[in-house]
Amino acid sequence: MLILGAIAGLFTTWNGFFTPSANLLMSMGRGKLVFPFFARQNSGGVAVYGQLFVLILSCCGPFLGPNLTDSITSFSGAAFILSWMITAWSRVMCRVRYPDKKRPYRIPGGIATGIFAGTVSSAAFIFMFVPSSPFYIGATAVKMFFGWLAVGFLFYLVSFPQRRKLTNEELEMGVFGSALSDAEKEG
Repeated sequence: MLILGAIAGLFTTWNGFFTPSANLLMSMGRGKLVFPFFARQNSGGVAVYGQLFVLILSCCGPFLGPNLTDSITSFSGAAFILSWMITAWSRVMCRVRYPDKKRPYRIPGGIATGIFAGTVSSAAFIFMFVPSSPFYIGATAVKMFFGWLAVGFLFYLVSFPQRRKLTNEELEMGVFGSALSDAEKEG
């Protein structure tokens, strides 16, 4: 029973990252940030090529060995903290630039909560790259993080001519899709 419970826990975690990763690739494909074939969906709205790509990467992962798997997990943690940091500071910037905009949810503590979240996540992110810190992710993970950052920057540069042809509205609709139109209907 314990083994089945542990395996079920792994599958729920895997599923929690699997579908959002494929949907992220689909949105980036629609917004011309990665190759456009990732934008394809089936009739049910499933990101077909994104799911296939994530499936292949997921199936290869266990065969990389424990040392590389640990480094991938560590550098993924740094990327996760970076996304929280960007989200927190983006929230603060939106509250400062557009204070009167209608929002569907109010965060307790107002802008102070956003500043606190941005500060804590920034500190955690920085300490992940300081070798004497208890949060240090390791030399291999640091190299992988900056390598992955370079690949992302390269994709951004290569896709620039395609994105330049799009208007801001087309780019937003491509990346955010129906979520953007639903939010506009509400507010």
